[in-house]
Formats: sequence, C-alpha cells, structure tokens
Amino acid sequence: MPKSENKPSDKEGKHSRDYIILGIVLMVAIIQGVIYIFLLPPWQHYDEPKHFEYAWMLSNYRHVPQKGDYDPDMSRQVVLSMIEHGFYQHIPLKPHYTPDEDVRIMGYQQFDEPPLYYLSVALPLSFFSDQSITNQLYVARFVSLFFYLLTVLAAWGVTREITSPNSVLRWLVPLLVALLPGFADLMTAVNNDVAAVAILSLFMWVAVRMIKRGFSLSGFLLLSVLAVISVFTKGTAMIALALLPLAAALSLARGKWRWYIWGALGFVFVIMVVAAFSWGDAAYWARRTFQAENTRLITSDATVGRYAMQLVYDPSLPPSAEIWLRQPLPEDIGLDLSHQTVTLGAWMWATHPVKVRSLILRTYPGSQMVYRQALIDQTPTFVALEANLEGATRRTFISFQPLDRHVDEQVTVYADGLVLAQGSYPVDEPPIFTDADAKIGIWGGRSFVNLLQNPSAEQGWPRLRSWVDQVGVMLLPDPNLNVLSVTLYTALDQNRGHDYYYTAASRLFRTFWAKFGWGQVPLLGHKPYRVLVGLTIIAFIGLPFLLFQKRRDFPWEVALFFLVSLLAIWGVALIRGSNYVLIPYKMYYPVARYAFPAIIPTMMVLSAGWIALLIYAKKWFKIKRGLIFALPLLIFVLLNIYAIISILHYYGKGF
Repeated sequence: MPKSENKPSDKEGKHSRDYIILGIVLMVAIIQGVIYIFLLPPWQHYDEPKHFEYAWMLSNYRHVPQKGDYDPDMSRQVVLSMIEHGFYQHIPLKPHYTPDEDVRIMGYQQFDEPPLYYLSVALPLSFFSDQSITNQLYVARFVSLFFYLLTVLAAWGVTREITSPNSVLRWLVPLLVALLPGFADLMTAVNNDVAAVAILSLFMWVAVRMIKRGFSLSGFLLLSVLAVISVFTKGTAMIALALLPLAAALSLARGKWRWYIWGALGFVFVIMVVAAFSWGDAAYWARRTFQAENTRLITSDATVGRYAMQLVYDPSLPPSAEIWLRQPLPEDIGLDLSHQTVTLGAWMWATHPVKVRSLILRTYPGSQMVYRQALIDQTPTFVALEANLEGATRRTFISFQPLDRHVDEQVTVYADGLVLAQGSYPVDEPPIFTDADAKIGIWGGRSFVNLLQNPSAEQGWPRLRSWVDQVGVMLLPDPNLNVLSVTLYTALDQNRGHDYYYTAASRLFRTFWAKFGWGQVPLLGHKPYRVLVGLTIIAFIGLPFLLFQKRRDFPWEVALFFLVSLLAIWGVALIRGSNYVLIPYKMYYPVARYAFPAIIPTMMVLSAGWIALLIYAKKWFKIKRGLIFALPLLIFVLLNIYAIISILHYYGKGF
C-alpha cells in the first residue's frame, strides 16, 4: 500500500527525532552554562584576569598588544573588582593599593597567545565599553558560552555519525558532555581554552563524518580549514594538524584498500619511532642539550670504566641557552643531607683549555647553589668542593653544567667519575673507586658511598634525537623549560618521575570531573573523588563488553582515530609539567583544561562502557530500558547539584 503524502517517512522521522534531541541537549547546555557563568565569582578561573586583559586591549586599542603593554586605568579597575568580589579571600597576602600607585593585574601575560579567541571576545566587548569592568567580564563569559554550545553540537554530530538511530548514546553522550561539572566550569570562563576545545571538537565531527562516509574533497577542504584555524586558537588545538593526514588516510580505507592503508599507517609509525629515538645517552642523567652527539661516549681518557659524559657547546646556540646534565636526588636522601656537609667532584677535561664550573649542587627550599671555578685542558683533572647544606633540602640536584656563557668556538667538555659523598673529604685528592660503577671507594683514607646513580656513564639508555627537542621547543609552552628529552627522562627514571606522574594524573582526574576555579575548589566531603574513580573504572570494565556486543559492526577506523586523539591529547596534558621535576625552584602539575580538546572521544569511551554494562544489567535484572539507561544521566544531575553546593560553600554563599 503506498504511503500517504502527508505521512513522514521513517528516515524523516529519525531525522526529526535527532533534531529534537539536539534541541533538548542545547537547551540543557544553555541552562548549565548560565548557571556556571554566575556561579563562579568574577575572575575565579585560570588566568581569567589576564585573558580578559588581552581581549579588552584588542577591543579598546584595535591592535594586538605586545609584551609589557597595559592600561593603567583598566588594570586598576580589574584589581579593585577582584578585591570587591573576594578574590583574595583565600590568599594569605592581600594587596593594599594607594590611589596614586601603579597597579598591574596579577598573573602571566597572555599576549603571545594566538588571537582568534580574543578577537571573538573583543567585538562584543566594544558594545559594552560603558559598562563596569565586572559586567564586561560577564559579557566575555557569555562569548565562551557560545564556544561551549559549539562543542556540545559537535558531540551530538559525532555521536550521530557512528551510532544507530535507536542508540541511547545519541542523546547520552552530548548530554553528559554538557553536564560534566568540570567541563562546564572551564567552558564558561574567559580563557582561550574554550575556543581550542570548540575548534578541535568541530574538527573531530568533520573527521569522523569523512571517515564513516568516505573521502570527499569538500570534507577534506573543510577539515583543512579547521586545522588552519586551530593554529590561530591555541597550541592545544594544533594537534589537528597531526590528525588531519590520519583522518584522510582512514577515510580512504575501503574494501581491499583497508589493509593497505592500515599497513601504511603502521609502517609510518615505525619510521617515526626510528627517526625520533636513538640509543646511547648516560642513564639517570636528564639531558638539556640540542647536540647531535650522545651524552655518553667510549673514550681512552675515561678515568673509571670505559665511558665518560660529554656536553657540546656550539657558538650557534643563543646566549640564553642552558646546556646541562642533571640528576635529582631522591627526596629521602635530600632530607638526610639537611644541615650536613657533603663533598662533590668529578674528573673533567675539554677539547681545548677553558674555564669551567665544577659540579653544581642546588637545593630547594633555600635556593642554595654551590660550585667553584676551575681551569681545565685536554688532560683529565679532578675538580671538587665541599658544601654545607643549609636548611631542609626537600629537593636536591647535582648538575653537570660547566659553561654558563656563550662560546666563540665549539668546545666539548667531558666528565667522568662524578661523586657526591656525605661528609668532609679532601678536595685536592681524588677518590679511589673500588668497583667498576664508581659507587664505592676510598677517599682520603676513608671509605665512602657515592650517592649518585651511574656516576661514570657506564649505563646507557634511549634518547630523543636533537631535532625532536628542537620541534618540541617550538610547540610546547615555556620554551625555556620544555625539552622533550627531559620528559623522556622522567618516564625512564620512575624513582624520580613516579611522584610527578601520580600527582599529575590525580590532578587531571579531579579537575576533569569536578574541581573548580583555579583548580583550588574541591567537592565537599571526605574523599568524594573515590566515587568518581569507581565510575571511571566501571566504564573501562564495560569496554570489552562493548567490543563483544558490537564486534560485527564496530567502527574500527573511527575507534583508531579516537585512540590516537586520546593518547596524543591526554598524553601531552600529562607530561606538560614533567620538566619541572628538574627545575629546583618550582613544581607544576597540569589540569584537565589541556585535555578537554579530547572531551568528545573521552565521554564517548565513558558512556559506551557504562551502557555496555547496563545492557547486561538490564537482561539480568529485567529492568525497564528507560529507567536503566537514565542512570548515568541521573548520576550527572546529582553530581552537578553536589558541585554547586560545594562551590557555594567554598565562596561562603550558603550551605
């Protein structure tokens, strides 16, 4: 029997249902966003005052501000607004300003960030220039809400591309993206992270669409445009440049070509690993040098064993370049050395006579730095000194950093038999090592134990080639600190890196779920995050069930794209502060805003894992479909209520 012309087709009905879902999801996101816009007091987001300053300067001066630029009147208004709204309530040192005092906004200037987000905020700000600075901040937050809605839209689009029309994931994934408290907090802040998240989410939507439907020129061009836009948004979004060729390759993986494409991707991966890694650096010594040579070499001049360490100083390096090998002592050893006398030294020589620094001992707190100058030549010379460690030395470092100045001609400085011993030993008499690894020996007629690991470079381990470090400095934040070789060190030496990675993973997890403001506002209660750990574990347990349930029609190409995206984005977020393990005066642990560009695949993994287990629970307990699949949504609603109460309590607004 023919269909009535007035009756919609099944396909039209499914489309209509999808758009109804979209409308509901966007309405929920708007309500959630408005709540969080006004829930967090003014200026209570990561670097929000300085991000707002960038947009305000663009709006009022009509040009991109440069380092050091500021507007005295605007700065004073912001600082007074911060004081008025209790910004310094939980800070011990509160500012006091006189009427004629020059006032600067606290924090890091953001003027070196790409301009796209700030331009998008500057335009509406220009229509509200007569409003108070606090009201202008709220205008900027509403611009961030727009990027929040774009991200939720992209989550709906991605889920629609890879799920069947009746799949619960079609409404669950975008709803949970909208309802994730930690995400809503960030995406209603004045911060260029919100644009980075939105642009990369749109990129993923177009990429998944092209992977599922096959390569098209229009899809590839749109994907390329989004990748270019990411460059003008933020470094965390620039992963789109790397994902672009992967998406194009996977979109071509059809029929018999699938195995060729997958084989080619595997071959490219192997080539990249071989091109990036080498072997031969001195184990347990972090490397900050762009030299092509290994930091460890076989030499007939070695005073202990067969190997020595080397650092190459080249005149082409910028004057500010720091070149060193560094080893942090375990915290328990550093504490044992507090208020103690130590003796440290090394055999040193160079390709030509040069004035160098001995081994350097640095401690924190106290910022103690001890070394001596010495003149060395081509013959190994023992250079030593005695130091008294002042105060509690929670962080203690030994550095081989012989030169701190620019050189006019290339020079290579060598070291062997490095030693750090507790107590006072003669600095004009070298120790006699009684083992091949220079760990024990006799010094001045007394036995000693060397507190350094691999002090004569007899052990080697992997290294990154110098070009990888050079690329990393261009792409990573804090170019004066971030060298990927140092990150590799923290991964290889787990005795030193374990504490960092554990703390960083914990901070990423908490700020992903529900930790607010500048990362200082937790959920109320005793260890509330354990429940969220349990929910996350349950999701990962459910993934094998999902693979079994959907083994015949599982979207493997999309899954590979998601996997690479997750590893790249979460991986870079995790290592973001790893270099600080080797910086004496500070530590930095990253927060989830650097991982939120992967919000869609992350929430897809969590939601799919929960639903896979709930499907089995539905069969076992014979619970109605609507009730059991609404459980994750109910949990997120309750989590938001709990989060709102926690935030209000922290800022003294009730509860």
